[in-house]
Amino acid sequence: MNEPTAPPGVPQITPPTQAELNKLSVMERQELLERRREFNAAERERSRQRFHQRLNSWVLLIGVVLTVGGFYGTLVTVRTAQEDLRTSRASQITDQYGKTLEALGSEDASVRMGGLFLLNRLMTDSPRDRDDLDAVLATYLRQHLKRQPIDKTKPLQQMPDLLPDTQAALAVLRKRPGPTPGSPPMDLRDIVAQKCDLSGADLSNAILDGADLAACKLTRANLSGASLDKTWLSYADLSGANLSGCEVRLAKTFDTNFSNTNLSGADLRGADFNNLDFSKANLRKAKLNEAILFATDLRGADLTDADLAGADLKNADLRGVVGVTEEHVRAVAKTNADTLFGD
Repeated sequence: MNEPTAPPGVPQITPPTQAELNKLSVMERQELLERRREFNAAERERSRQRFHQRLNSWVLLIGVVLTVGGFYGTLVTVRTAQEDLRTSRASQITDQYGKTLEALGSEDASVRMGGLFLLNRLMTDSPRDRDDLDAVLATYLRQHLKRQPIDKTKPLQQMPDLLPDTQAALAVLRKRPGPTPGSPPMDLRDIVAQKCDLSGADLSNAILDGADLAACKLTRANLSGASLDKTWLSYADLSGANLSGCEVRLAKTFDTNFSNTNLSGADLRGADFNNLDFSKANLRKAKLNEAILFATDLRGADLTDADLAGADLKNADLRGVVGVTEEHVRAVAKTNADTLFGD
């Protein structure tokens, strides 16, 4: 029978020989046997504890493995579901895109109206296709808002009203999200959209060359960087609009409202703004040299660093202008006794 060994760190005691045991008294032998039983019991308890510790460690490890496996399985399931959802959504958008194009090409105006509704929804649901959707909308507007012979000198009341489907298309244009950085400019050249409501529309960098926007409501519209070569803006309301950096000098602006308009850095050279309202307009760094501003309302306008060389400001109202002095204006521009200055 193997003798039990002492725990680690405890000095090893050599077992007594039989001769040594025979020399012990009965009481000593009993005490020795009792100590041996206690030692054996303690050793068995230590073995049992070690077994339970190993068992608990294995149970814990198995639990961790199962938890990680369950999490990974859930993650794979979620990713698969997301991919399926994206694929399904892309398929739905493609289907809607095809239906939209088909509807917009219909001869039936009511069907085209439905196509415009789908187009408006796609512009919200599919931002990544925004450039293509803008091109579709611009093509539709150019096809259905073609120029017709018209006398621009007629009163506003005689201008023809827009058809319902073209009004709906212009509503989509007004509500559409603005272009993203790097997007191609929206080509709206030569469209005829008299008396339309484009208030708040984002037409930044749009090509509006030759477009007829006479009597349009363009309040708070963003036209910054737009191309306005020979654009008709007569009778239009551009109050609060942003035309910063535009070549407004090339536009037709009879009786146009420019009050509170941002025209900072705009090119207005030689343009005819006779008797127009530019009150509180932002004309910082605007090019106004040789512009005709006869009897124009410039009250409260910001003319800081504006180029006024040769501008015709006879009978103009410059009361409350900022960024420029009366002496400077009279020195570089054309004024008369009826040119008003002061607070």
